[in-house]
Amino acid sequence: MAGSGKSHVINHLPLLFVDDPHTSCAMYRETNPMLEDGFWPNGRSIWENLPSWVPKSYQPKILREQKKEIILHNGARIKYKQCADPRQAMKDAQGQEVTLYCLDEGTQLNWEFTEYLLSRLRSKSKHFSRIVISCNPDPDHMIRQMIDYYLTEDGYPDPEKDGQRRFFYRLDGEYIWGETQEELGEKTGVPEDEWEDNFFSFAFVSGTIYD
Repeated sequence: MAGSGKSHVINHLPLLFVDDPHTSCAMYRETNPMLEDGFWPNGRSIWENLPSWVPKSYQPKILREQKKEIILHNGARIKYKQCADPRQAMKDAQGQEVTLYCLDEGTQLNWEFTEYLLSRLRSKSKHFSRIVISCNPDPDHMIRQMIDYYLTEDGYPDPEKDGQRRFFYRLDGEYIWGETQEELGEKTGVPEDEWEDNFFSFAFVSGTIYD
C-alpha cells in the first residue's frame, strides 16, 4: 500500500544475495520514465552510499547510468529494466539466468509477462531464485486472486496470515494451492521427486503507512 516504503524496501533486497558472485538481479518497472523518475535513482543511491564496513567485494565496481546497471567487485549484477511491451520483454528474458526478480508496482505489469518470469527462475547462485512483487490494491488484477487467502471477508489483510508460506502448482493456466508440499502433492498427483521443479512457494506481506 502507498506510504509503506515498498519501493525503497524492494530496492534493498539484492543486498541479501550479492555475497555470491553468480547472483543476477533484474529490477522491473513498467516504463522507462517510471524507472528514471524514482525506482532507478533510489536503487542507485543505495549502492552509491553503502556504509564503509560493507566488504569491497559487495561494493559497486561499475555503475552504468544509461544502461541502469550495477556490477559489483565480485561480479554480482543488478540490472533495472522496463516491460512496457510485454512480448518484447519476454523475448529479452529468454535465456536469462536470474536469482532475484523484483517487480515494482506489480499490478501495473502484464500478468502474462509476470508468469513467464516463473520459467526463468534459475541461476548458478547459491541462493534459490525468486520473484518479489510490490503493489497497491487492485481488485481487477490477477494478484488479487493470488492473495485472496490472506485477506478477510472485507478485503483487508488478515494479520494472522501475514507472511504465511503456501505452495502452488500451475496446471493448464489454473493454480492449485496447498498449505504444505505434501498436501499439494496429494492434490496434484505429482510425485515427490518432482516437487522441487514444479511447486512454487508463495507468501504475502501486507504494508500500511503506519509501517
